[in-house]
Amino acid sequence: MIPLPSMLPILDPRWHLFATVAQLGSLTRAADALNLPQSVISRQIGQLETQCGARLFRRTGRGVVLTDFGQTVQQRILPMIVAADQLADAILTTNGIPIGEVHVGLLPSSIPSFAGQLFRAARALPQGAPASGGRLQRPAGGVAGGRAARSGPAAA
Repeated sequence: MIPLPSMLPILDPRWHLFATVAQLGSLTRAADALNLPQSVISRQIGQLETQCGARLFRRTGRGVVLTDFGQTVQQRILPMIVAADQLADAILTTNGIPIGEVHVGLLPSSIPSFAGQLFRAARALPQGAPASGGRLQRPAGGVAGGRAARSGPAAA
């Protein structure tokens, strides 16, 4: 999945949404993956379609599929997304801003002692740091394995 830019959007962030919806084939699955309401995804895709003057997706009973126009756009936008994200990463690292994602594993017995401190530390990250806004997310299946992970980047 192509992640949303964390701080420095070179391209309109709606193209990241487009790529995620195209990859997952569902507005709902994309919303879940990006931690956004489905209505936001739908509205942003609608705005892109209006801006393009053509439908990017055909809605089906089981999700969405790319139209012919959507497939053409996808083939052209995916390399641009990768290049834009690489440029943003280069800009951020040149300025000494660390990038990347951190996953923290905790044993269930240590969660009361450390989770609050980790949450506060994550919320205190400098503005623009590549963080999710401090949301903590349990892996699929709950705390099994004793791990909790920060969720992916939030949308702008």
